[in-house]
Amino acid sequence: MTEFSIKEKQLESVLRMLNLNASKESKDLVEEPWKVLIYDDFCRDILSTLIKKGDLMKMGITVHMSLTSDRQGIPDVPAIYFISPEPRNMRFLIQDIKKSLYEKYYLNFSSWVPRPLLEDLASAVFEADAKSQIAKITDQYMHFICLEKDLFTLEMPASYVAFNDPTLTDTKAEENIDFVVDSLFSVCVTMGVVPIIRSPKNGAAEAIAQKLDQKIHDHLNTLGNLFSDSLVSFQRPVLLLLDRNVDVETLLVHGWSYQTLVHDLLHSHLNRCQVEVTEENEADPKSPKVEKKFFDLDSMNDPFWAANASTPFPKIAGEVQNYINGYRESLEEFKKLSGGQDVDHIDESQMLGKTKDLGSFVSSIPKLREEKRIIDLHTNLATALISQIQERKIDEFVQAEDNLLQRNLDKKELMEILSDPKKGKEEDKLRLFLLFYLSTEKISKEDLFQLEAILEKGGVNLAPLQFLKQIRAFSQAFSSLPLSSPSPGVRSALS
Repeated sequence: MTEFSIKEKQLESVLRMLNLNASKESKDLVEEPWKVLIYDDFCRDILSTLIKKGDLMKMGITVHMSLTSDRQGIPDVPAIYFISPEPRNMRFLIQDIKKSLYEKYYLNFSSWVPRPLLEDLASAVFEADAKSQIAKITDQYMHFICLEKDLFTLEMPASYVAFNDPTLTDTKAEENIDFVVDSLFSVCVTMGVVPIIRSPKNGAAEAIAQKLDQKIHDHLNTLGNLFSDSLVSFQRPVLLLLDRNVDVETLLVHGWSYQTLVHDLLHSHLNRCQVEVTEENEADPKSPKVEKKFFDLDSMNDPFWAANASTPFPKIAGEVQNYINGYRESLEEFKKLSGGQDVDHIDESQMLGKTKDLGSFVSSIPKLREEKRIIDLHTNLATALISQIQERKIDEFVQAEDNLLQRNLDKKELMEILSDPKKGKEEDKLRLFLLFYLSTEKISKEDLFQLEAILEKGGVNLAPLQFLKQIRAFSQAFSSLPLSSPSPGVRSALS
């Protein structure tokens, strides 16, 4: 039984779309007629975590551009559009059709297109007499971004604020819920499953569950629905929807695994992070060059990251060294085949006839270069993390938070860390203090006032504390209400 990967499922959908929605095997990257790919920002992010530029070229994508960029027409080439169904995007698309920028238009929307937008598109096509140019219109249901085989994000900006802002209007709240519903529906379609939905009552999670439930029900009642194959299976996953306030503490804790530190300290986004790298300066050896480099972290193509993302950081140095040792062994074998040549600068054509095992020699070159790339990547990441940990004393915050959650941190230790200007940034101290506030059942007014004074003296903005005070007061008041009868606490959809 093969291991399930939602990332591979989404990749299959992307490759099928780039093959003009032809029925092909997911990994069949063959030569195609020349094509142009047009995307908006969100769909660009979907593609960036799944496919490389080189693979686009193999599929005949000679040019890929943003929908909003200033583009010149290429009238003899078909264009694949991959965009979100939004009014602004539709206006740009209609302009392109009226200008006849491309020979054919393969229109792919990341999620379901509302009827008014389709009517606007149809009217524009009719006015431009461009019906013959519209080759295909497809709802792709890919409105989410896959980061790993079992991890995806809806990439919703400031999502916590979006659902908890007290000034939020009903219209905006409804838009937020619809966005999440459309995205989760896309996840279900990509996975090919009809889930059993569970959610707590009386909150945004229940509102999302109800709308998603209804959306799936409505779709199942249509001809040719997207879940036909999944209905023959008796195994259905459970989709559990929870409000973020159920576990605010997780947002505050400093992680100690390799992946969480890269995300927290190096601010990785969509599997990419930027790091300052020091390199030798051949012109002036005494003045090394320092430049910022981007590194991609892809568990599908980086075996070290896949194996060690969840490893506690103190063990990473040893794992990197083990990887280096394996690389050195492979390098020694290569040198025996190449007569001591450097793998980075070797000219394969000059080695023809000079080695007995030409097949092993040729196949080992890309493997060794890829291993060296991975070693350089993780050596630079580990070095950058060590610098941040030492500068901000992150290890002490991690230890203090662990003690706090185990009820082993007293007020004196907490005050020492919060008052020390050499320990952490304002953000680190605020996170530790808020974690203390949330995890401590009873805090005297005197202690709270004293801790707030220390933080304010250190320049920490305590505005988040006022919000958490409201949440805590509401939770305590709600939990003290008498219940006349047991409540199931969850609703079941499609079950």
